[in-house]
Amino acid sequence: MMKKALWIVCLLAAAVLSEPRMAAAVQLPIGLDLSRIQFVGTVSNLQLIAKTMPAQAFYGKHIVMPVEVLQTNGTAQINPAGLQINLVYALFDISSSQIGQSVSVPVTNLDPNPYKPNVLVGSAFVPRQDFSVIRNGGSIVYHFELTQNGQSLFTTQTYRTTFVNQDQQQFQLGTAINSAPLPDTDLTDVETTFNFPSNAFSQPTVLTVQGQDPDSIPTLQGQAPVLAYSLITSAGTTPSSQATLSWNPSVAGISGMFATQLNSPYQIIMSYPANPDGSVPIDINGHTTNASNLAPYFYDPSKGWVPAARPSLDTTLHTITFTATTLQTYALFATGPLSATAIRPMQRIITINGAPQNASITFQGLAAGESVHIFDIRGRRVATLNGPNPVWAAKDDSGRTVESGIYIYQYTSQGTLVSGVINVVK
Repeated sequence: MMKKALWIVCLLAAAVLSEPRMAAAVQLPIGLDLSRIQFVGTVSNLQLIAKTMPAQAFYGKHIVMPVEVLQTNGTAQINPAGLQINLVYALFDISSSQIGQSVSVPVTNLDPNPYKPNVLVGSAFVPRQDFSVIRNGGSIVYHFELTQNGQSLFTTQTYRTTFVNQDQQQFQLGTAINSAPLPDTDLTDVETTFNFPSNAFSQPTVLTVQGQDPDSIPTLQGQAPVLAYSLITSAGTTPSSQATLSWNPSVAGISGMFATQLNSPYQIIMSYPANPDGSVPIDINGHTTNASNLAPYFYDPSKGWVPAARPSLDTTLHTITFTATTLQTYALFATGPLSATAIRPMQRIITINGAPQNASITFQGLAAGESVHIFDIRGRRVATLNGPNPVWAAKDDSGRTVESGIYIYQYTSQGTLVSGVINVVK
């Protein structure tokens, strides 16, 4: 689910403190999502409103927590002089033992809201490498402190966000609910979300999404992915027209994986980590790249990482969006944007009545509205396949299996004509 616009997301969730000097009444902006907002409290005519991180989150993004300070005794411009808000946090391992010392991070850019002069807005920022030690299990415990001229006004209660070992979350999907959003630690953009059409599942299905440690799965061109997620359907549930292939855990580096073909394409919105300057961290050592260099791939045990699709990029919401037809492992790599030739299928042979994995060829990465034309060796067109991600199973447009021989494919993508050959063997 998309988080609110920036002026709304500048509100952090917290709980009303019970201290007597704090007022309980708070005026809410019109349209505010009440289910996600709680309040820290008020003191000395200053009201701190905050939105906490989810109780459980996937590791991979920075911590970005917006904060708003409201002057409650009028609409005159609030004076930020001497005001300071700190986010104080400590890291704990999976056995609840603290790792290192507590850290205090100042809320930066605490400036007047140009549309509401009695409000100051700012944000606390913790880069993901600063808490990477708990990425495979552990938690972060934090609170806020408000001071004025060095004097403490109040300290909020503490909150905890847990990163589960092998980050994993399950979603009950069916004909009515077909969206799987992944909670994260950046409260200023949107979450990674998997959106399925209503006919994707023939019955209620449990979808498990597992976050992968980028350093523990296969690399591409010598680099680890920025983010990686595996999608798994539960045993006993059958998506429409599925064809399930077992993964080799020793090859994939992922236990219990399956590649499930769905009848209908679905949407993947991958939310990537973004630095304040818009650059993207590509490892925990602080190396960065431009967001336009990100491209989505899926993992095939026999071929390695394969381009998933040419995505659309939103640098404001920090998202890479594309369509897919299989449930498997998807990752973002900083390989540069995918060209029309980069999505050319690597498979060249279709074996009819042979090994199932060679029974068809997928033009993975072609978008909706793009088509592949299949010609025989004499130049006669035998099939037209429409995107996204069209599949040719050696059949003509009438559904008849074609004869053995050499076939030529052509598609135009991004203004580039791409051709290649496919050998059909019976």
